[in-house]
Amino acid sequence: MAWASRTFLLASFALVLAARAVEARSTPAPQEDELRVWSDFLGDGLSYFPRNLDSLSDVNGDGFREFLLGDPDGAIAGGGNVGTLYVLSGAAVPLGAFPTILRSHRGAGSGARFGQFPASLGDLDGDGVEEYACRSESEWFVFNGRDGRLLRRKSPTPADHNYGPLTPLGDLDRDGVGDFLGGGSVYSGRSITPLYDLPGDIIDHYFQGVFPLGDLDCDGVPDFVTSFEGEKCEYSFSQVRSGSTGAVLYPLPVDNGSDKCLPSATPVGDLDGDGCADFSAGSPPQFYGGQSGQLLAGLPAEDGFLFYPSGLQAGDLNGNGVPDVLAWSHETERIGDGYVTEIELWAFDGATREPLWRTEKPRSLLLAGRDWNGDGFPDFLAREYGERIVLHSGAPARDATAREPRDGVRVVGSPCRAEPKLRIGVSGGPFLGRRLPVHLSGVAPGRLAFLRVGALRSSSRCVLVEADAIFAARAREVSPGIGVATVEILLPASVALAGTSFGAQWILERARVFESSAALELQLGIGPRHPTTATGLVALGDGTPVAGAEVEIVGLGLRATTDAAGRFSVPEVAIQNRGVHV
Repeated sequence: MAWASRTFLLASFALVLAARAVEARSTPAPQEDELRVWSDFLGDGLSYFPRNLDSLSDVNGDGFREFLLGDPDGAIAGGGNVGTLYVLSGAAVPLGAFPTILRSHRGAGSGARFGQFPASLGDLDGDGVEEYACRSESEWFVFNGRDGRLLRRKSPTPADHNYGPLTPLGDLDRDGVGDFLGGGSVYSGRSITPLYDLPGDIIDHYFQGVFPLGDLDCDGVPDFVTSFEGEKCEYSFSQVRSGSTGAVLYPLPVDNGSDKCLPSATPVGDLDGDGCADFSAGSPPQFYGGQSGQLLAGLPAEDGFLFYPSGLQAGDLNGNGVPDVLAWSHETERIGDGYVTEIELWAFDGATREPLWRTEKPRSLLLAGRDWNGDGFPDFLAREYGERIVLHSGAPARDATAREPRDGVRVVGSPCRAEPKLRIGVSGGPFLGRRLPVHLSGVAPGRLAFLRVGALRSSSRCVLVEADAIFAARAREVSPGIGVATVEILLPASVALAGTSFGAQWILERARVFESSAALELQLGIGPRHPTTATGLVALGDGTPVAGAEVEIVGLGLRATTDAAGRFSVPEVAIQNRGVHV
């Protein structure tokens, strides 16, 4: 059996500081982490959000993303409907203060309404800062992210007016730079010249949205959906298009009930096992096969909950290499003679459709899918009651040292060195007797990633030092050049086996991802009994066993030597083993 696919029973006393007996249910733990808070600087005058708000990569060097804010009607600075596009600092400011203006671009002439549909287009010139764009009534503009200079200005054709914002679509021409839709044409991000035009038979319809969906037809190029509507959504048509040519692959027969407009479409994993990406669309969100467009499934049923699409793409929230899904839930409860409706934002795993976390705080979702604080996980920006705009962590957990314990798993990902940058994510909750998939991402495909659980000790070596448990898995390729290694941990189902009282929660405390290595693989298996036998394997990265290696069970002074097959065994080891030295 390949080591990368092994399932382990974890030594519970070392990992579980306090545990709560949890039924295997799908309701996830709340996501409570607030990264930054601003007063509501959007106000009533900026009424077209989130269409006039986006984020931009760090411009001022403080480690946080910035805001792109479009003000086509002059609500901020006055001056009528000339319009202004602002680059605002993402740095924290005192409550009540407006974010610092780093840069601004103003329209030319009355009625220009410059600053519509601001959008980050990704790093087109390779300088580490994303380029950005916006529209006016008659033109669209692309700016350099580092210095703000104008890169491209174009007057759209009549059909272009129906396409709304410039939309990043991924690398369609395979030149290593992301491309984008601008009006009725798809443009190369490298040269900002047209790659191809979309069919022009949509002039009499209103733009609804363009949603990138990943490679649905398995040709190596990401595809996308275009959606158009009639007046007041009395009808709508959406088409899945090839990213290679723009041709229609198939119409999207999404059932949105009485509302015919398509609110959003979101890429997910390969749910039907055909090797191609699938996607979620519609209201309530449904999952469709990417190649065929056939309906596969809906979100998991929850008692009392009705789910509605968030309208935004989440990105990969749990580090398994698959985009996830954000959805609103509405739960109505009768209290006395009246009814109370509770609204929450939920995150669902795009690979399994299982819930990841939920939060009840946002009243509207502004932005999602971008990593603001550099921890490797996409975060989300929400408008909340109390006139606040809050940046929330989208990660599956918060720092293990922060505040008091909460429900769920807390995992901190930190590499031994600055490069490669690794992260830890989890799928689902830590339920007794269930497997907990832990994802180690940022590892080159085919290389090994080590997960260590236990107290962090300084050492000249990154792996196998004073660990309570160590797991290694080989990274699989989830996209070109990007790998994810997944370790499944089997949590004990028995209170006696856990050896601790149940009153708080499961905690993976101070867990660290270790530098990926092509040289050494070591696995520590813990058997099902107490006391038990520690067994393991020492092998090179290519699988060649290492014979004669000295192995020490740290803290207990027990030693073993690997046999000709690279295996070792230390019988009757107390389950409190502190790890392994090689």
